[in-house]
Amino acid sequence: MPFINSGTDFKEEEPGILQLARKSLEFSRRSIEPGRRSRGSRPSGEKNKDVELGGADHEHETEVAQHAKRVSMDIQRISMEVQRKRSKDAARAAAKADEKEEEEGEKIDFTPAPKDGLTTAEAEELLKKWGKNELVEKSIPKWLILLRLLTGPMPIMLWIAALVELIIGNYPDMAILLVIQFTNAGISFYETTKAGDAVKVLKDSLKPVATCKRDGKWQDIDATIIVPGDLVLLAAGSAVPADCYVNEGVIEVDQSAMTGESLPVKFRRGEVCKLGSNVVRGEVEGTVETTGQNTFFGKTAQMLQSVGNESGSLQILLMRIMLILVTLSLTLCIIAFIYLVVEGNKKNAARIPKLQVSSGEIVRNSLSFAVVVLVASIPLAIEIVTTTTLALGSRQLSAPRAIVA
Repeated sequence: MPFINSGTDFKEEEPGILQLARKSLEFSRRSIEPGRRSRGSRPSGEKNKDVELGGADHEHETEVAQHAKRVSMDIQRISMEVQRKRSKDAARAAAKADEKEEEEGEKIDFTPAPKDGLTTAEAEELLKKWGKNELVEKSIPKWLILLRLLTGPMPIMLWIAALVELIIGNYPDMAILLVIQFTNAGISFYETTKAGDAVKVLKDSLKPVATCKRDGKWQDIDATIIVPGDLVLLAAGSAVPADCYVNEGVIEVDQSAMTGESLPVKFRRGEVCKLGSNVVRGEVEGTVETTGQNTFFGKTAQMLQSVGNESGSLQILLMRIMLILVTLSLTLCIIAFIYLVVEGNKKNAARIPKLQVSSGEIVRNSLSFAVVVLVASIPLAIEIVTTTTLALGSRQLSAPRAIVA
């Protein structure tokens, strides 16, 4: 139990009852001390007279000591109550100040939306001016997808092989190579476009809905038609449909998708909640500041798209593997072709004139063999097989409504 040793700790702030208790304790102490000092200073003859009155003095001292003890305990109890009351008052004042700060927030100048929201005509005009509240994605035309499938490193090798077969007049082999070329490209094109369409349909079905006040009525509308100046409801569990001002009150927003913060952030009056975040606590009305590409999230996406590097790590790895294989295959085929031409001419010179063949025939046979080795030595369908496998996986994921970014 804490004890107040002196009256100086809370001298300026002590209540009247605590001051009276301290004065009573000091009075009791002073009433005991004079008797003790007077008896100690008398001569020995006079001290004998005190023996008769010793019993009465002892009782008096006992009563005074007990009274002093009770007063001391009262002082301790009152001091503890005072300290406890001060702690409660300080905590209450701090909570009240924090609550007031949360309610009022920083006074930021902005124009809140009308209480009844925008009218349908106003919203349509603003929609024409600012466009839809959506991020523009780069879509690759289907003809370009097919063209890329026919112009990769491996398809180029097939084109070269088919051209060589055409030059030497080996039309059946040329036809087989062309069939292989267009079959690989057709299968990859079909699977790629079908997977892309499935993901697009899934994204369209998952478009967010915003609670907006139009023509004086709250209604759930497609978030893509939200316009700057709209009055929206930001409630717990809902996604922030655009960059929105907080009109009044306080909400907590999860911004981990953009900033990586593990804890929600408080937004007060005049502060802007970003598109792509989610409200986790509270409910306030908000005014839409910007939409679509003009939002913070939209500008970030534009910066990422401006880099222009559309190839992922898997595509880069496959390209490196294909370039290495093509280089090795071409080198070996050229060596084999030169060897066959030289050895063929030597053997042809050793034959009798009637059995000799022309040099052009030797070159054509050597070239045909080199083309066969080239086609057989490189995995022509490595990119096609990888693309098809990824496309099939994407389609399977879209069935349970899953999107992997």
